[in-house]
Amino acid sequence: MRRTAWSFATILVVAIYLSEIRTANFRRELRAGVENSVWAQSLYLRGYQPTTSKPLTPADLKRFCDTLRANKIKYAYLFAGPYDTNGMLPDYVFSPTARSSVETIRRDCPELILLPWVGGIVNKTVFIDDLRWVSNAINETSRLLKEQRFAGVHVNFEFFTHQISDEFYPGLRGLDHYGEDEIQFFQALRKKLPSAFISTVAVSTSPMAVHWKRKNTFDEIRSISKYVDQIAILCFDTSISDRRVFKESLRLQVENIKAWKASARGTQFLIGVGTFVNKAELWKFRDLEVESIANTSRTLQDVLNEPQPRETPLVDGLAIFAEWTTDETEWRQLRENWFDR
Repeated sequence: MRRTAWSFATILVVAIYLSEIRTANFRRELRAGVENSVWAQSLYLRGYQPTTSKPLTPADLKRFCDTLRANKIKYAYLFAGPYDTNGMLPDYVFSPTARSSVETIRRDCPELILLPWVGGIVNKTVFIDDLRWVSNAINETSRLLKEQRFAGVHVNFEFFTHQISDEFYPGLRGLDHYGEDEIQFFQALRKKLPSAFISTVAVSTSPMAVHWKRKNTFDEIRSISKYVDQIAILCFDTSISDRRVFKESLRLQVENIKAWKASARGTQFLIGVGTFVNKAELWKFRDLEVESIANTSRTLQDVLNEPQPRETPLVDGLAIFAEWTTDETEWRQLRENWFDR
């Protein structure tokens, strides 16, 4: 009788142990966050660095590939210049130099998905309430993907709502209908590019987050998610200076993502983190004691590790802004707290 009881207890312990292993593996798989991305400078398509005029070299391309491979970056948003006031893209993105860079990166880093980064500042060069501008921009985007054989595009529109010294401020024209204009733009872009991978950006929708750019509503992002494959939610420049408030803000952002995923067409949701130079003009929006790589990634991990049933990852990866401002210390912190966990 004792032997039977002991055997049953042993079987039960082993079963629980195996169940815990399966659960742990399942959770690791759900929280893998492997759809990581980075914004990259125009150097690689332009052929030179526009500020210093330093030419692109093979060593630059090798360093770019090595860095992104070492840090498990899957998507690179290559800056392809803003649309101009007519909705056209700059000539350099169609150049032999751009084509050569893209071919070199594809050869040396075939696992990397390259997406040209287009868009611009609303009311400066972007006018998505103008049907002619929209038509030109979408046709130009289609032409770029076809000529340079890109699998998709990353679209980043910025609507400035605060006047900040040292930043161009084009005014608030069209603010009241911008959300609907944006939805219609992505609907038209998807119609033109039915098979393309379309990525875009939105600032955090958490009620605590106060940005210097227009914040999309919950419903606007839910509508946009029907037409895009990936949305990077920028969880920096939030005006939050308290770590506890920041953690709650991230928790609420993850809850929004969970709700969007329930109705989205498999759209990826990334958390955008920043590694930029923290200029004084933006200090009131950007506290790097709170929004640093280390604190953001650790806080996000804490939020995601809170017990809650789910069948898919709540956060598909991180979006890093940007490749040219991320130093080795920050890459190491990202590896320790996200990429290699």
